[in-house]
Amino acid sequence: MIGDWRLLTLDCAEKLNYSSTGLADVAAIIRLVLEPLRASPSSSAGEKEVQVKVLRLCQDAQKFRLIMRRSKDVFRCLVPGPRDRSQSAVGRGELAEPVAVEGGAPGQASGEIAYTLFGALFKQGTDGGCSGRVLEKATVILKPYRRV
Repeated sequence: MIGDWRLLTLDCAEKLNYSSTGLADVAAIIRLVLEPLRASPSSSAGEKEVQVKVLRLCQDAQKFRLIMRRSKDVFRCLVPGPRDRSQSAVGRGELAEPVAVEGGAPGQASGEIAYTLFGALFKQGTDGGCSGRVLEKATVILKPYRRV
């Protein structure tokens, strides 16, 4: 009963487009955060293009959020931390995919996570426990190997 109520409420929210009222504000904040990364000032046409793309990204994220919430399956974002090492699921490539080594070359990877760029998308099993599967691996940066 509660699950049905949740799904019906989400349908109403989608029809009203209630949650998207602040998307323009969020898009503006994202553009401000990214501003220092811009290589050179752009034309007004280029600025408008960036504005449109960031707003579209926010709209797509909102739609995805509603789709995920509407699902009867349980999804979680798992963020592997610095204590996760190569002996764990991170090292076996089940949960995370290393993309670089912090301040080093790929051959210098220690297997220890320095930080996570993007968390993993995890679909929880129907038993409600720890079973399930990783739909999208986390993207991580590894610490370099330290010689003793």
